[in-house]
Amino acid sequence: LYVIFTMKKLFRQELKSYTPEWTAKCSIITDFIIMLSSFAIGITMIYFSNKYSEIEIKYTTCYNDANNFDKIHKICRIPFKIEKTLKEPVYIYYKLENFYLNHRVLVESKNWKELRGVETNTKDDCQNSYLMSEMFGKSSPYYINPWNHTFSENDISSPCGLLGRSFFNDTFNITFQNGTCIKINEYNISNEYLKTKFFKRRADYQNGQWIDVENEHFINWMNIETFHNFKKLWGKIDFDLKPGNYNLIINNNYDIKKYDADKYFCISNTNAFGINNLFGYFFIAIGIYLMIVILILWVKYLLSKENKEVNINKLKWY
Repeated sequence: LYVIFTMKKLFRQELKSYTPEWTAKCSIITDFIIMLSSFAIGITMIYFSNKYSEIEIKYTTCYNDANNFDKIHKICRIPFKIEKTLKEPVYIYYKLENFYLNHRVLVESKNWKELRGVETNTKDDCQNSYLMSEMFGKSSPYYINPWNHTFSENDISSPCGLLGRSFFNDTFNITFQNGTCIKINEYNISNEYLKTKFFKRRADYQNGQWIDVENEHFINWMNIETFHNFKKLWGKIDFDLKPGNYNLIINNNYDIKKYDADKYFCISNTNAFGINNLFGYFFIAIGIYLMIVILILWVKYLLSKENKEVNINKLKWY
């Protein structure tokens, strides 16, 4: 028992815990540092946000415009104007509103082995979208794949699943006012890790897969979104776009009416903070609040009897 008691005493923590005393002077210095940091972050975010430019064009109902819609080829032509220079790289997005890509049924309806290039021939995770007829109905452009192989209705759909079935297939072109086409780069627009680790063609992909699973538009689509309003990168332009009039040409293939959703075309320059000033104003508000607190503490400090520091226990907090 003596040995046990001695060991407990040896390893027992006998030092007093350190408890800092938050005097008025200490609080003023700490709040001043945080105040300067808040102002610096807020002003920086607002500055860069104001340099950010974005043009958003809603084209959900462009097929109702007889002058700008080609019914035969399902092509929308929409003129738009750029007010100030967009510095390269200029990013092209499509945006969907009220589209629940995060729905549990969609999220679970994919076969990762298939997407990695493994031929499974099982209905696991396909959600009744195993055959081509189940995926796309009795007729679909996806019966002919990018390598011109034609599938039959009873062929296995690879990749299967509702998420792949709902793949967004509108395409975009931009021209100058004189009709000259602007080159849009559609490569290196997806996550590099996803592209190299999770999306691989099968060995017989030219005859066995209805879509190129290494297509970066497809990879971006298969990346699940958190909210029902979202944007996905479609391409980028590697030179500045000068102010002027442009034309947007859309191959309007994606039927959004059955989802009661809206489609947008977005073009913007790059920026770390986006076009939202909310967070910038939030940090500035924090800085102003701390400035008021510092002034109150400073007055309390000057009016204290000691005139050196205030006993924090005697302060009244409201």
